[in-house]
Amino acid sequence: MRRGRKIHLLTACDHASALVPAQMDAGEKANGTTRFQPLPDTLEDLAGTGVTGDAMHTRHDHAVHLLDRQAHSVVLAKRNTKKLRKQLKSLPWKQIPLQDRTRATGHGRQEIRRLKVCTVSNLLFPGARRAVQTVRRRVDRKTGKSSLKTVPAVTGLTTEQTCMGTRYRRFPDRQDLVDALFAEHVDAVVALAQQACRNDDPRSGLTWFMERQFELEADNRALGELLRGGQQGTAHLAQGCARIAELVAQLVERAVRAGRLPPGATPDDLETVHLMVGAVMDASRQHDPHRWRRALAVALAGLRHADLRPDGEAMRPARPAPRCGP
Repeated sequence: MRRGRKIHLLTACDHASALVPAQMDAGEKANGTTRFQPLPDTLEDLAGTGVTGDAMHTRHDHAVHLLDRQAHSVVLAKRNTKKLRKQLKSLPWKQIPLQDRTRATGHGRQEIRRLKVCTVSNLLFPGARRAVQTVRRRVDRKTGKSSLKTVPAVTGLTTEQTCMGTRYRRFPDRQDLVDALFAEHVDAVVALAQQACRNDDPRSGLTWFMERQFELEADNRALGELLRGGQQGTAHLAQGCARIAELVAQLVERAVRAGRLPPGATPDDLETVHLMVGAVMDASRQHDPHRWRRALAVALAGLRHADLRPDGEAMRPARPAPRCGP
């Protein structure tokens, strides 16, 4: 008590250490929104940090303030953000692979959380690049009653950063964590390839798969290096990559049979496209992070119209190239 009133504190808590690096008097009969911006200003370096908060802090001015500090928001989209919530609800969540699953027991109930993350270029929130969907299922251990709740959110963090908190609790050993992180992403690529194989149009399925795969690689550079052969993984990862290669071969074979790729096209040609677009992605990641999309469109268009030998080697043009000058 101070001056006969209760003290309401707005507190910053470090998720990793569970320590409180800063806190501030929120004022009497206040919900803390007026202190949200001054509180992080008491901390020296927030660059690259993910800042979470209750739904009341899902405000554009708060997000802009964090962006000025080079930090990222991780905010819930509830009734106070109707347009954003509607936008997130309209996303094709059923087609997005599951990227994290946790199980916990406490407070007399069992809880399972499933997490999906996808990259969206036009989210209606400052600095947000990824949409997050958490589906939480709780079961009361005494009554057996269950409840299911879907919580939408947005963030500027990468997919792996978004999931990292739960992963650290599940994998105390760093190598186990790294292996599991790669395994989940490789399994996600396998799921994408399987879905692409079910597409009625082989060309659309192939293009869709390549776009979704590169979106994952854009979020996770190490995953791209693994899929392009630049990193070594465990036996499980090797099996996942082999499965991806099998499915890609099916995609190419279907496209060739349907006349959507030239007769001489092989999975090696798609691997070449992967290497080419991956190089563009790595070179432009900082100054133009979406350039890979145009590079992929150009590469696939070139592959569709290429004149290829049966062994995959490009043939010489049937007509000589036009001469320059007189």
